[in-house]
Amino acid sequence: MAERKYFWIKLKKDFMTSDAVDFLMSQKNGSEYVVLYQMLCLMTVKSNGKLERQLNEIIIPYDIEKIQRDTKYFNIDTVRTALNLYVSLGLIYKDENGCLSIANFKNLVGSETGAAERMRKMRNNVTPMLQNCDELRYTDIDKDIDKDIDIDNKKEINKEKRKNFQKPTLQELIDFCNSENLENVDCEKFINYYDSNGWLVGKNPMKDWKATARNWNRKQFPQSTYKTRRVQLEAKHLNDNQTLDFNVEDLPF
Repeated sequence: MAERKYFWIKLKKDFMTSDAVDFLMSQKNGSEYVVLYQMLCLMTVKSNGKLERQLNEIIIPYDIEKIQRDTKYFNIDTVRTALNLYVSLGLIYKDENGCLSIANFKNLVGSETGAAERMRKMRNNVTPMLQNCDELRYTDIDKDIDKDIDIDNKKEINKEKRKNFQKPTLQELIDFCNSENLENVDCEKFINYYDSNGWLVGKNPMKDWKATARNWNRKQFPQSTYKTRRVQLEAKHLNDNQTLDFNVEDLPF
């Protein structure tokens, strides 16, 4: 069974007195705008603050109707006005895909796995014992908890990177290769190859197909072509029986 994960909102003590919240509270439905903002933070804990959902390879941004249905307690006019205010105040912004995202999301939401929770409870239970036991070290327990949380955070970051990866279409790859002069990339072969292996680079999920295409271009350059151009370049620069001394790797093509 998958490890349970817990999330919570981390609001600074001056949140309610900040300029943005103070402005929202001054509006006619200000308290509703503030509560709605907090609900949006909770709604997006698993999507890294992005108001969107993914169906297979398609990313679908939340629209006003979707947000109103999910939050339930607010009418559609309140949601529409609130979103406009959030964008104006910098609380929410539009990303490169046109999806609304909560600004500074990583500093607003915390998380903890079930394993880390158990370790924290163990630490709390052991604390009274430490007053009479020199063999147990409180700092060692802290280190174990921090290590566990760091591992969980790294796994979550890797999952997020993999989730955000979008494989290119054939036309996108062709356009990119043309713009980068990647003449040695067979675009159809590239797409077919990585479709067949699940878009893995070695044993790891691909994170940047553009970087992979550049590497592919270098690796696909035939060695025979290097040798042929080396001979041509040597012949061109022969002068008084002097040969040009260079490495194949130094060739400018």
